[in-house]
Amino acid sequence: MPNLRMGVVLSLWASVAVASAPVEAELKRLQGEYRRGEVLSRELTEVLGVSLSPLLGMGAVGCWRWVSHRSDPGERPWTERPWFFAPLLALTFILRLGSKVPLIKRFFKGLAVFESKLSALLFLPLTSVALSSVEGREAMGALLLDAVVPSAWAAEAMAGSPGGFTEAVGAVALSALGFTVWLAGHSVRVLCVLSPFEAVDLLLKSVKATLIIALVSADAISPWLGLSLAALYALVALAMAGWSFRLAVFGAIFCLDVFRITGRSAGASPYLAFASRLPGVPRRTVGRLSKEGEEVVFEWRPWLVRPTRRVVVRDASAVERGLVHPVLLDAQRNVLVRFPPRYRGASATLAGSLGLPVEEPPVLRGWRAARAWLSEQFSRVRRPAAPPASA
Repeated sequence: MPNLRMGVVLSLWASVAVASAPVEAELKRLQGEYRRGEVLSRELTEVLGVSLSPLLGMGAVGCWRWVSHRSDPGERPWTERPWFFAPLLALTFILRLGSKVPLIKRFFKGLAVFESKLSALLFLPLTSVALSSVEGREAMGALLLDAVVPSAWAAEAMAGSPGGFTEAVGAVALSALGFTVWLAGHSVRVLCVLSPFEAVDLLLKSVKATLIIALVSADAISPWLGLSLAALYALVALAMAGWSFRLAVFGAIFCLDVFRITGRSAGASPYLAFASRLPGVPRRTVGRLSKEGEEVVFEWRPWLVRPTRRVVVRDASAVERGLVHPVLLDAQRNVLVRFPPRYRGASATLAGSLGLPVEEPPVLRGWRAARAWLSEQFSRVRRPAAPPASA
């Protein structure tokens, strides 16, 4: 009997242990998923937040880590050293201060556009490596592989691949997301240069600062809330990536021409131009405009690297001089194509090459008519000439 009771107890214990094994495995899996979500939230928050403003972001993150990790001064990476983040913060302060001075603020706004492009070129490749951890890159890579590749194939591929494969996939994914978010943030810089109103500049900068603060605050409240907001930022940035890229190219060429870095002569066709109202061509798409036989043709390469496309501009009627840059008009005076500021003084050359007449903008015609009227009204009254003396 004692042996029988002992056998019953052992069998019950074994059955309970066998039944609890899947529960423990599921609990461990859920704990791993929660840990991966926390790490991924932190990495996405930092990478996307820095991508919105690379110069300020790299400097601020490096300074914060330097201040909050004083216990291990010898193990800090170079991105957390004062010689790295102090010049970045100083340069950011100088650019912000210069954009407030009335006489030079337009110059500093244009300079900020090139600063954003240069800082993205230098720092965006670092955001996925210098700011993120190995665990974060592996979490991002595993998430991407689980979403793209079937789970059985992904497990087999990761089991037979080198240890750094998942980390490399995560680093590439973080870099791509950082680039798309930077494009969206860079659009604010370009719009501030193109806008003539200070209120619009303040509104755009306030919205950008609010997005960064909201992302950091959401991650501080809850890692899952931060992850959700970071994913929303990434989705919106991906949806507007084409518009942001075209605006970035437009802003770069516009600033180069305004600062007289590029040439001013029109030369021979084809001419650099930006689509405005052409069928099948997105606005601000950069391309070349030329005359082929009796037709005016616009050619462009989507994303600057894809195969060349072309469209015939059938409704072109005149080239208008424009106050800042010439434009191509149709019969209803709608803008079909905008030329960059480098062609500002070459409207006659553009019109002659395209076989079109030149027109003055209504504002300029009205100003010249008003000036002629004022000149006539306030000019001195000439005395009539004396009659010739009789012989």
